[in-house]
Amino acid sequence: MFKKVNILLVVSIGFLVAVLITIPVVKACRLSAAYKKAERQIAAGAYREAIYTLKEIEDNNYKDTAALRLLCDAHIKYDRGQYVDAYNTLNEATFKHLSRAQKKSVDNFKNELKTEFDAYTEWEQREYDRKLALGLPFVGMAESEIRNTSLGQPSDYVHESTAMVDGKAYYSYTYYFLKDGKLIYSARCVQGKVVEIRDDRNKKTGSSRPKTGTSSSEPSVEGFSHPEDFYEYYWEDFFEYADAEDYYYEHGGR
Repeated sequence: MFKKVNILLVVSIGFLVAVLITIPVVKACRLSAAYKKAERQIAAGAYREAIYTLKEIEDNNYKDTAALRLLCDAHIKYDRGQYVDAYNTLNEATFKHLSRAQKKSVDNFKNELKTEFDAYTEWEQREYDRKLALGLPFVGMAESEIRNTSLGQPSDYVHESTAMVDGKAYYSYTYYFLKDGKLIYSARCVQGKVVEIRDDRNKKTGSSRPKTGTSSSEPSVEGFSHPEDFYEYYWEDFFEYADAEDYYYEHGGR
């Protein structure tokens, strides 16, 4: 009886040990198969499919899994013409397990990206300099240049608020340019760059607005036939035109 129990116990333990040994082997085979499949897809230019295959590999540290995903992402961005993003993405990748042929392919792609990246950044700088020479604030201009335009100095009043960028809150600063007491231009800056402008230089209105300071009483919509006229007068009481427009209609404006 006891001998039979001992035999069953030994068999059970042996089976358990075999299972425990087999699990890592099966997992390793599965990882290897997925990795090789992704390599074939990348070689064929099927970058989106390769990304899905690489996602099946739960361990990003397995060989060059993480780097290959970045490589695929860079190729996709490159095909879209997003050369700067593609260049920056590929620069994040570190490869340690490439074959000689794979390394040559990656190096060739890096060289192509560098050529496109350099050409784009040179064009971007020329465009920036061209717009800067026009003398007006523009989207993408450095906030440090806001006082060096042909519009002269902005109003002493700078509207400070917050703006959400990629889920993070940043300070937002809106600068106002006046002429003869009227708003002619405004520029909103976030993270040190102009992100929004409003050009009112050619706007024909009869309303004027205070040059500095905020209005001494609650804004009144009486006497204004349009929300733009209302906003032009009470601009310092509102962050942007949309807020003034809502206020105008909520308080009986027609």
